[in-house]
Amino acid sequence: MCLPKGQEAELAGFFVYCTQILGWLPPLLFSFLVQADVSQKYGVIVSAFGFVAAILLLSCTGSWEDIVAEAERNAAVDLTGSSADLDPNASTVKEDVHKPSDDEDLDA
Repeated sequence: MCLPKGQEAELAGFFVYCTQILGWLPPLLFSFLVQADVSQKYGVIVSAFGFVAAILLLSCTGSWEDIVAEAERNAAVDLTGSSADLDPNASTVKEDVHKPSDDEDLDA
């Protein structure tokens, strides 16, 4: 649920793009307002709305423990290809190892 499978890099790039835009946008708005002879208190209020928006968006996220648990589940599914081979009581993922028998031709 954190990220759609196969779109991790795309969403990481979008995240970096958004953080770059949002990083300089409030100071830019403050500068425009001050240069337009608007009182600085309104510039500070506009800049504060950026922090309020960030706090509201962060409050919509899950807890850190939920995110880590989901990431571990997704990593385990990625290693096995499916969730059918997972043992919920085991701490590691089971591996299906094929050992050749004496009857098999090893040169083929």
